[in-house]
Amino acid sequence: MRANALIMFEKIDVRNLTGRVCFGSSSPEPASLSNMEVTGANVQMLKNLHASESDNSSSFPQTSSSSRSCETGSRSEFVFPKCTSHWNSNVVDKLGVRFQDEDIFAIIISKWCLFHLSANDYRQIERCLGACDLKLDYETLDTISSRIVTPIKKWVTWKPDEEQLKIIRTEPLLQNFEVKLEEFNYCLGLIIASKKSDSTVSPWKYQTLFKKLLHLFNIFTWSQPFLETQKAVIMGKTVHSTADLLCCRSDPGIDKPVVCVCEIKKTYSEEEDGVSRPRKRLRCFSSEDSTSDIPQTERNLLSPHIGDLFVHLNQSVRNEGVLGVTVEKTLVQMTFLQVEKSSMEKIQFGNSAGNVKLKEMNRPILYFSKHYNFLKQDDRKILFKAFLLIKLMQNRYEKGSDT
Repeated sequence: MRANALIMFEKIDVRNLTGRVCFGSSSPEPASLSNMEVTGANVQMLKNLHASESDNSSSFPQTSSSSRSCETGSRSEFVFPKCTSHWNSNVVDKLGVRFQDEDIFAIIISKWCLFHLSANDYRQIERCLGACDLKLDYETLDTISSRIVTPIKKWVTWKPDEEQLKIIRTEPLLQNFEVKLEEFNYCLGLIIASKKSDSTVSPWKYQTLFKKLLHLFNIFTWSQPFLETQKAVIMGKTVHSTADLLCCRSDPGIDKPVVCVCEIKKTYSEEEDGVSRPRKRLRCFSSEDSTSDIPQTERNLLSPHIGDLFVHLNQSVRNEGVLGVTVEKTLVQMTFLQVEKSSMEKIQFGNSAGNVKLKEMNRPILYFSKHYNFLKQDDRKILFKAFLLIKLMQNRYEKGSDT
């Protein structure tokens, strides 16, 4: 009996049993196990005291490893990013966005479709396109030697011939083309002349060069310092976006001025060491491919751009959609985000901790084209036609005539 009781004592933590806890004595000193009479009543009393202290200890802050692990788990929970530059595919998936590759002209004519052009309009575009088909043809700026820049007018071969000049000087769509081409050529030559052999071209210079390209067709652009941070409510959160470049309507004070949102990729850290590495081109996907078939890295690349499009949606000249462009060095991609009004309302006021619940047919769609290099003659011809379509649709829309 005494041995069994001692075993029971060993299982009870009595390290904190101080004060007047003695059995058969009125002494105020702590009780000693060796002086205690081991009886069933005493064993039960120690058990009760131990249980009471265990209960009381639960009311104090926990410092155990399980508590720390809970805190770590709460910190790793998803937090909806307030800036679109931090968006990734996880954010886009919460909004239910589908991805679909599309022909660049189908994006402009069928998806964006700011205005229905006539047969005469399309003939005018083809006429202008022939006049703009110039012979400059390079893969990248890195392949152009700085030694051939001087004199610049002798080096620049992107120059129209006499027949092309006649069309350029008579077509309304090309009214500023000749002057703006001089500006583009000078900017291009300056970039090459100032480029060191062991360095890469600054992304800000690529942005300026692309802006000069748009100005060939009298496309109005906004850039810093005229761009302000825009805000929109998405998933119950206020989300911020500052576009790199906006293509806008001719009247800067008009409601819904945004024609196109442009993102200029500025993350070239892999080449900052001056070593030129081959770029992995984005793979194109057929219309039968689902979102899950698009590689995660490629969806992540488009995610910040999608965020910019969502934030600028309410400023878009086009209802329930906004046209976009991504630019990486001299590679240009056309996009269009289509969002139904009812779907956008659910996206605005959804719970950021969960996913937006939408039917398949009501989910937003991002249409995206392949990439085109504006230094390559064949690619540039496609891009020029796209810019001409956008500009003519804008002109017709602003005039309000369906001719």
